[in-house]
Amino acid sequence: MKSLRRRPSRAIPSVVVLVLVLIVGVGLLWAGIQKLSTGQWWPQLSSAADSASSASWNSPWGWGAAAVAVVLGLILLLCAVLPGGFNAARLNRQPVDADYSGAPIEAVIGNRGLATLASSAAAQIDGVSGVKSSATAKTVIVRVTTPLHESSELVGEVKAAVEERLASADLTRFPKVRVSAQSKDVS
Repeated sequence: MKSLRRRPSRAIPSVVVLVLVLIVGVGLLWAGIQKLSTGQWWPQLSSAADSASSASWNSPWGWGAAAVAVVLGLILLLCAVLPGGFNAARLNRQPVDADYSGAPIEAVIGNRGLATLASSAAAQIDGVSGVKSSATAKTVIVRVTTPLHESSELVGEVKAAVEERLASADLTRFPKVRVSAQSKDVS
């Protein structure tokens, strides 16, 4: 059985490598067409090839280029191999009927769902004029705007309300809640 608590796909490293390979491929294709049509390489490409061929492999430039290539390769390899963070929080298992004989029931709430729960709880507090929130499986960040000049008490109320709402969701691992407030005059 597949777990509902998936890790996101590693699309960004794949797209970066794809774009880099595509740029190199188009450049080589263009240079090849140039060589076939005119019988000679571009002057810039010829001078770069001449200077590269005259350089020694044991020169500082050669070692520097090799080190940069190795570091970039390792970074791209790690980005492709290491999984991303979880994109959902697991809910505690609910009791099922005694006559239920199926597989265990698994329920999760996505990070957007956690952020929506936090936003709705924060928006119900007096003195909050706007709410933006984001969440991971481990932390929920709530940013509120308020017309109040002194907002430290409001931050405590919002944090308590968000924690209470998340506690009612019955999560297996309770996320850390961070609240910040920004004072804006209402006009």
